[in-house]
Amino acid sequence: MAARIDRATIENWLLIAGGLGLAYVLYQIYQTVTNPNKGTPYEGYGLPGTIAHGVNILTGGAPEAIGNWTGGAIYDWLNPPTTPGVTYVVAFPDGSSHAIDPATVDPSGNFAYQGNAWVLKVNAAGAKFAIPFAG
Repeated sequence: MAARIDRATIENWLLIAGGLGLAYVLYQIYQTVTNPNKGTPYEGYGLPGTIAHGVNILTGGAPEAIGNWTGGAIYDWLNPPTTPGVTYVVAFPDGSSHAIDPATVDPSGNFAYQGNAWVLKVNAAGAKFAIPFAG
């Protein structure tokens, strides 16, 4: 016959497990206070960073995860990735239009096409056009 575990034994084990969990959290907070933010995203932010790191530990990293997701979404929105295969359709002064690889256009809008130097411009309607590079 199997031994029966009474309610008091179970409660004692749960109390011990809870105490160990609390001790671990307190240890992590102690480490954060004695080594403020070392090796964390909050490193160098003093007391506010230490408090934020402690909150992050106590919540299982939720604030950090939310911040990373939000920051990443805003960055991606402000800096859309260049997709391979995407081209600009650029109108040239002779009336022709050509596909230009965005990777060939520098931050100033300068690019080379068929051996000539051009500057990429955008009109009020959003259409791209090229003007000769004036050097």
